[in-house]
Amino acid sequence: MMERRNILTIILLITGFFSIAQSIPEQDIIDFAVNPGGRLDEIGLPPAKVEGTGFLDEEWRLGSLKLFNLDTIKNLLLRYDVLNDYVEITRDREKIRIAHLSIVESFMFDRSRVFRNTRAFKPSGGIDSKLAGVFEVLYENKDVLLTRHYDVERKQSTYVPAFDVGNRSEQLLLKDEDYLVKNGVYYKLPQSKNAFSKLMLEEFNIELTKKVNPKNTDEVIAFINQNLTN
Repeated sequence: MMERRNILTIILLITGFFSIAQSIPEQDIIDFAVNPGGRLDEIGLPPAKVEGTGFLDEEWRLGSLKLFNLDTIKNLLLRYDVLNDYVEITRDREKIRIAHLSIVESFMFDRSRVFRNTRAFKPSGGIDSKLAGVFEVLYENKDVLLTRHYDVERKQSTYVPAFDVGNRSEQLLLKDEDYLVKNGVYYKLPQSKNAFSKLMLEEFNIELTKKVNPKNTDEVIAFINQNLTN
């Protein structure tokens, strides 16, 4: 008789437990409109997806590589990783080696695009730390050098879980800036025609009769040959 009572008591306790559990409204935990301070706020989100690339060009380019104090290595497939400051090297797309820019003096893509380590330029006053890496040589003569510097801007995710707003992804944005180098001094080229005219007047005492579009490399090269070359 006593054993039956014990079994009955256990059944009643289990039944009561499930009744209480079922009486808890589900929205009390997961519906943020009702309970914005719910427990799920304390659970971390998955890593943000990354949009964009850190490479100047994701395609492999046939080219050559010159290391500091070493001969040039030719007939390589190359990719320049702007974000991580190295050049990926391969011959068969399977065995990939990495050459950090600290040991790379220069490299060339497609026998036409030339990139040089900023350390090799030795400008007066030293190179600005933000310009570390390589310059692409757009044009060069005995007096003037026209270069392009690349950088990658990392934009963090702006997503706010509590309000379900913002961009969930992290973005990598490739940026570039052009520089004119004369007598060891770097001049950052502005983006507008008026600003370019002002720069030429203030730094070189050249008053332009015809405005030059600094975004047009051919126009800038023509200006260099006409006005800045001895």
